[in-house]
Amino acid sequence: MTPSMRRGGVSRSAIDADRVRRAQDFAVSDIQVREAVRWVERMGLAEKITADMTAPTGRPRTLSWQSLLTIIALAAIRLKGSLQLTDATLVAIALTPAQRRIANMPEDTAYWMVKSGLADLAEAASPPNRSGH
Repeated sequence: MTPSMRRGGVSRSAIDADRVRRAQDFAVSDIQVREAVRWVERMGLAEKITADMTAPTGRPRTLSWQSLLTIIALAAIRLKGSLQLTDATLVAIALTPAQRRIANMPEDTAYWMVKSGLADLAEAASPPNRSGH
């Protein structure tokens, strides 16, 4: 199997093309992107999370907390409150380059970036395990 082959012999480019095709069903308008960005900014949570959860050393996050919260807000707007990780990622993939600039989001937002950010938030929000395990 060559390095470009994934998932049972299907090429990575075929997987990416399918993902982009599926993402078109999750497209949002420029107005919705601006609305989500304003909502996240007004909430002030991104700044708090950034201050509390940014490590002083190590590699910086690929997807900023601001971008992650904007993706979540867009998914909630687009999907009328229903939110699944895959759907949120498809919303991010469907953004146009101009919408990505409005949201200050990287060009190549991927599933693992959204999953990693949500996992970090969930871990930080969980009460500490006091049982010693």
